[in-house]
Amino acid sequence: MTFEYVWPSTKGLFNCNYTEDVLKAIRDNDVYHISEKFHGCNLCISNKGYISSRKTIIATETDTLTGKRFQNVRLDGFVSNYLRHIYDLTLVDCDETLYFGELILNGTATSPFDVFNYYDQNVFSSEMYFFGVGFVSYDKKDLSSDIKKCMNNVQLLTTASKKPYYISLINPLNEHLFRLAGLPTVKFYKSAPLLELLTNFTLIEPLNHKLLEGYVLHNENASTMLKWKFVERQSTYISDHLTTLENAVVHNVEQRKAIMYLRELYQNSTKFVLTLDKTVVNEFLTHQFPIIKLDIVNDLINIVSLQIDMQQKVKNCMNNYLEMCFYQLKPSLLLPTTLFLNKSVELECKQMLLKKISQVIHAFIMNYDVNLARVLNEE
Repeated sequence: MTFEYVWPSTKGLFNCNYTEDVLKAIRDNDVYHISEKFHGCNLCISNKGYISSRKTIIATETDTLTGKRFQNVRLDGFVSNYLRHIYDLTLVDCDETLYFGELILNGTATSPFDVFNYYDQNVFSSEMYFFGVGFVSYDKKDLSSDIKKCMNNVQLLTTASKKPYYISLINPLNEHLFRLAGLPTVKFYKSAPLLELLTNFTLIEPLNHKLLEGYVLHNENASTMLKWKFVERQSTYISDHLTTLENAVVHNVEQRKAIMYLRELYQNSTKFVLTLDKTVVNEFLTHQFPIIKLDIVNDLINIVSLQIDMQQKVKNCMNNYLEMCFYQLKPSLLLPTTLFLNKSVELECKQMLLKKISQVIHAFIMNYDVNLARVLNEE
């Protein structure tokens, strides 16, 4: 079933289709709210009881969520709880209220791995982080003034079938309404003029090192929404886009500086290996790992001989050899033009190494009695 009230696309700072929009935003230099962009899946929960992905209703008000999954994530946990909170929350007197957020997946939208270390930040799969609200009047009543009273920003949109609906963005001025209702919001940073944000080293560095997917920025009246992300691959379209921006602001120092930082971030994309060369990993496992395997077995024998805290020591042994193997292998995976491995490449590589190390440890444990007898005989 098609979902009509679609959240609008955000304009990317590096998207050549939005050169004029980006240039206008830079010249206007409005104050922008900025939040972290989670790499999950767009989800909407209606106070009418249904749940939708960006364009498709995935659970109706009559469906039970028990055991139901979307993108391999259970909906009968956090999402089910959010639905109960939404029933109790009234922001505007209208026919339907829609709560838009990012659903955290078992990994990211493009990788099975937790590339941005969400788990270590207490951001767990099946959680949602809300970033906006939609309001619908079935008889097309003007809701804008009522929405502004509680949300301080509003946009009027229309569906493909010409039905009007309104959206508002959650920001630091209104996020308390959602947190108090038990609806977690996206993480916000300090709001500032756009040029100040685009030249803020504290914000740029995590992008340079790909520690997060990116940021979403919107000005105070939400008339402009921008997406600021690391560029995975270079293209002539993006290069031309940046050149056009540079030429347009040649006489303004602050604007030129902001675009210079965008250019540097774009150029950093060449410093990352984006695809794992499995041939290199397999050659390592074939030619070098057999020697390492002997060391692993010898360490396991020492652990067995001590008979103290063996489970933790075996785990430590596995992790230590994983890091050692990766350290030895990493230089072979880097290209002459690159300095870093993409996090997903690193995790995929470690998964291959861990599988081999685990096999060695598993075989040793399966023969535990034999190995213990061997140690006792040696003594």
